[in-house]
Amino acid sequence: MSIIRSNCRKRPIASSRFLPLLAVAIGTTLAAGPLTAEPPLRFHSEVITLRVLPDTLEVAGDYRFVCNPSFQETMRLFYPYPADSLLGGARMVSLHGREPGDEWRVLEYWDDRPFKGVRWTVPVPHGDTLDVRAVYRQTIRSTYARYIVTSTKKWADPLETARFIIHLPEGAKPTAFSYDFEPATVEGVTAYVYEATDFWPDRDIIVEWADPSD
Repeated sequence: MSIIRSNCRKRPIASSRFLPLLAVAIGTTLAAGPLTAEPPLRFHSEVITLRVLPDTLEVAGDYRFVCNPSFQETMRLFYPYPADSLLGGARMVSLHGREPGDEWRVLEYWDDRPFKGVRWTVPVPHGDTLDVRAVYRQTIRSTYARYIVTSTKKWADPLETARFIIHLPEGAKPTAFSYDFEPATVEGVTAYVYEATDFWPDRDIIVEWADPSD
């Protein structure tokens, strides 16, 4: 995997030692050391797969960050779940991180129940980019699922690229999307895909479908 190099634009930093950080499914705040003129990470891109299982939505997210090499502190990130009356409880299944060319390694996380999410511990990156892979599952109560992307606006920049893939149950027909998803063959089966550049969302990813048993 090639290294992405980017010069982050300088922008104002809040006076608090907690910086807003992640977006999309990453809400978030950063517990950091001394503040710098540039943030420690810039959210670059993501590939998200939403898979509707019996009574469950499984979300697998691959996130790429461009790193500020002058920042040498362990980072703590908050990853929120959708708080939605049509959805039930959620739990993180796995969390891994790596730098280009390295093996995936397990990252620490723990529940943050008051804020309906989990907190991640992200190690100090040694290179220009950092990849994080997160998988969580959330109970679904009807033919409706949602994934948070509007928290992207906690960043000062849009995502350079974003790709979303939705797998519905066999025989299910989509009835509504919040974005212009198109059918495509993914992993040998029909899925629904939406791709964007300079992604600056004004609504979350939402899908509704007709149950094949209806």
